Amino acid sequence: DDRQSQIYLIPIDGGEARPLTDLKGEFGSYEWSPDGTRMVCSFRAKDAEAVARDEDGDKRKLGIVSRHITRVHYKLDGDGYLPQERWHLWTIDAGTGEATQLTGTADTDALYNLGVLCRETGKTEEAIRYFEKVITIDPTYISGHNNLAYLFHKQGNREQALASYQQVLALDPSRESARHMAAALSGKTTDSSPLSYVKELFDQFSDDFDESLLEKLYYSTPQQLRELLESWEDKQKYFANGLDMGCGTGLSGLAFAERVKSFTGLDLSAGMLEKAGEKKIYTVLKESDIVSFLSSTTESFDLFVAADVFVYLGDLTEIFTRVKERALPGAFFLFSTEICAENFCLQPSGRYGHAEDYIRQLADTSGFTVECCRNARLRKERDAWIMGNLFLLCAKN
Repeated sequence: DDRQSQIYLIPIDGGEARPLTDLKGEFGSYEWSPDGTRMVCSFRAKDAEAVARDEDGDKRKLGIVSRHITRVHYKLDGDGYLPQERWHLWTIDAGTGEATQLTGTADTDALYNLGVLCRETGKTEEAIRYFEKVITIDPTYISGHNNLAYLFHKQGNREQALASYQQVLALDPSRESARHMAAALSGKTTDSSPLSYVKELFDQFSDDFDESLLEKLYYSTPQQLRELLESWEDKQKYFANGLDMGCGTGLSGLAFAERVKSFTGLDLSAGMLEKAGEKKIYTVLKESDIVSFLSSTTESFDLFVAADVFVYLGDLTEIFTRVKERALPGAFFLFSTEICAENFCLQPSGRYGHAEDYIRQLADTSGFTVECCRNARLRKERDAWIMGNLFLLCAKN
């Protein structure tokens, strides 16, 4: 039967129906988009081989058209093979009738978008399958490799994650984020995370950052740092000028704001700063890295806070030097670190750890005294606690 089902539009105020589609196959169920400009529908179309066979009527009559069978679809009545047709999802533009196939297509962009959708909805295995299809069709599709690297790393599959990051670098050696993660997974230690990596990371997660940290990872480092300060210093003490170095969405600001008269927040991520601004706890917000800000400002501070910040910095020498230059006599410097055996190291997570002895030596040479160091649970990762240290330093006169 050469007849095909199509979708028609009929004006609600009357008039003739006009065909919206001109596809070879059969339509199933459909749903309109909320704005009425598109619809998504199920459609059963023949594969290219079946279409070519059916269109070449002369050869079909002569019985010389071969058929390659890749799966069992023989009719139960023994009369022949079932048509090679499958149902897939399509979107159709209500104005132009332009149809775009979403599933079962060799369109790498469509497959990639489905992979992103699965990744964003927590369907990791399905996302991996889509991204693997993408790079099978187009081995140079760099975003497919990059997403696979991220998902493999998230699963704890370090070898496959490293291989994917290396493939990203083979296609584009300028990708700093991929280079950083490849180093982390290879056991190499660099001096610092690339600024572009940190900015990209936090811009990506700014929308649901608070929910992810507080509800899923049980993050409470800012509160623990405040408790550390209050266990050492008079709870009635107020600070004239505070600097939150890596303020993120403002969680540290919330912990310290009531004890700081003027509070400046720094962050590399514009998305994070926007969220921090909504909390209305900072006097000033600056989009900057720590060293650049401290090198250019003329202000002095009596409180410095860096909660979960130094995990993105390895060598802290310049940071400590710049903090001391802008510290008032007796200023407090509060921060957290993850732990490593000696000096500092880049961990497979992509974050840095710092040894307690490294911090103590650096504090001494930079003009600080270590008033307190306390072991703490920083947050959860894959249902296990990430352990770290909380430090309270005081600037020498």
